[in-house]
Amino acid sequence: MSTLQAEATRAGENNLLPPWRVLVVDDEPDVHAITRLVLRDTIFENRPVEFLNAYSGTEAREILENDHTIAAAIIDVVMETDDAGLKLAKWIREDLRNHLVRIILRTGRPGEAPERSVILRYDINDYREKSELTDVRLLTMLVSALRGYRDLHMLELSRRGFERIAAASGQLFRNRSIHEFMSGVLVQLSSLIAGGEHSVMIDTSGIGVKGEDDPIVVAATGRYESLIGKRLSEIKDHPEIVELIKEARQSRAPLYRNHHFAGYYRSADDSDMVLVLQTGASLGTDERSVLEAFSANVSLAFENLTLSQQVESSQREMIYMLGDAVETRSMETGDHVRRMTSLVGFLARKSGVAEQLAHQLQIASSLHDIGKLAIPDRILKKPGPLSDDEMDEMKDHATIGYNFLKDQRDRLLRLGAEICYTHHERWQGQGYPRGLKGADIPLSGRIVALADVMDALSHTRVYKEAWELDDVIEHVKEGAGVLYDPDLVKICIENEDEIRRILTSA
Repeated sequence: MSTLQAEATRAGENNLLPPWRVLVVDDEPDVHAITRLVLRDTIFENRPVEFLNAYSGTEAREILENDHTIAAAIIDVVMETDDAGLKLAKWIREDLRNHLVRIILRTGRPGEAPERSVILRYDINDYREKSELTDVRLLTMLVSALRGYRDLHMLELSRRGFERIAAASGQLFRNRSIHEFMSGVLVQLSSLIAGGEHSVMIDTSGIGVKGEDDPIVVAATGRYESLIGKRLSEIKDHPEIVELIKEARQSRAPLYRNHHFAGYYRSADDSDMVLVLQTGASLGTDERSVLEAFSANVSLAFENLTLSQQVESSQREMIYMLGDAVETRSMETGDHVRRMTSLVGFLARKSGVAEQLAHQLQIASSLHDIGKLAIPDRILKKPGPLSDDEMDEMKDHATIGYNFLKDQRDRLLRLGAEICYTHHERWQGQGYPRGLKGADIPLSGRIVALADVMDALSHTRVYKEAWELDDVIEHVKEGAGVLYDPDLVKICIENEDEIRRILTSA
């Protein structure tokens, strides 16, 4: 074995990572056979080499279009045409827009495609004459290409990781925002360590039905992606991961074991996480320093995100309590707010509203009648119809609620103000307090207007008996384009079974 072959092959590494995929494109079968024979035992960074074969430029295009994991392509210049290899190289960069795969051109007729001209005109990484490719030079060429692909691939992983972290950081109201954030952390961490593309994040705050700790996988990359959603007790194919997680929880400190790194993170509310990264080789001092520095940032981010979730949860419960207080004072039947907000969330999602905003609308809609807290009991609890003067006073609750919430800094409360002010507007303009029409009414107000009326009609109030659901549905249909947004009414009709389920839920 040559010195370079020995460098590429890490002796004693038995647990090999997935192979580097290399495409050989040549119309001569002997070239494929020789390339495979010379490079068959190559292992670079604990990953063997797997060869794919194409015997024409056309065949190579089909493979490259369907396989985006190819690290290097060794391409003959002259195949079905004298410039088939050159056209393929140009197609890879310009049409396929693949700038990661390393392109090596080989030719047995250097006079037909001069080296200087080819290198300047085509975005390739190496150009060789077949006659000069001894076994050592062929290995040198391949390892150099794999190093280049590895570095570019790591940069791409880093970019994707930053994008996912940035996106998740701005979505703290999503139920699984911490999980999304941690998925980005895994991608980013994997990009820091060569060969570390396989990682798993365990949520160890879950409790099993028997009262024993039974952690759940909340994020994973590479070969561990199939573990997402599984409890630790369900993982049978990776005993080394299970043992490492248990050890990390017990020691509550970073661990390095057999090409694995485990980081332990705990927040102030006693939630904890374990991150496990499989690496391509034993980690040196510099790599461990990078991991530990990054882990410190992960720990801080985990703490901040956990606190943010706690704040959001407390805020949500407080807003629901205010809605319940209005419901109690108005002597409305129980669970009106819960049913109505569930219906708001359903209609918002079916309308194509982004998940984060739909979640916020569902919470903020519980404030729709908060202005009623300022309405006198003689009006609010009157069992019969209101007089014109009493109705005018009752209508003031929309403006009162708006003025109460409009100057709040919190996004949810300001959204509640918008809902207070607009959920009594009607599609053709006969609503109050401003007589808005059609799309001039914010979508939040249109959704709550429909959800509020449907639940109010279908349940007993101090001033009326409950309607039958068939009558409620018929009223909504008749009000389409007059009282209510016709698109929202259409959603109700198309999803009538779910609407009925929500309206009859306790």
